[in-house]
Amino acid sequence: MSYQFNQGYVVVNLDNGQVWQQTADGNPVGRLSWPALAYSAVISRGGAGSYDMKLNDVARTLPVRRIQ
Repeated sequence: MSYQFNQGYVVVNLDNGQVWQQTADGNPVGRLSWPALAYSAVISRGGAGSYDMKLNDVARTLPVRRIQ
C-alpha cells in the first residue's frame, strides 16, 4: 500500500492495483503520522451505494470512491 494527498484528501494505492480517494463528503485527513507500510486499509460498503475506508490507527472512517 502507498498513499499520497490531493488537497488534503488521502488517496490510497492498494497492493492489488486499486486506487481509492477520500471524498469531499468528509473532512480532509490532511496528513498521516506513519509510513505507508505501517497502515492497513479496509474498504467496505457504506449506505446508499457509497464506500468507506478504515485505516488502522486513524480514529475515523473515511468516505471514499474508487478511481482506478
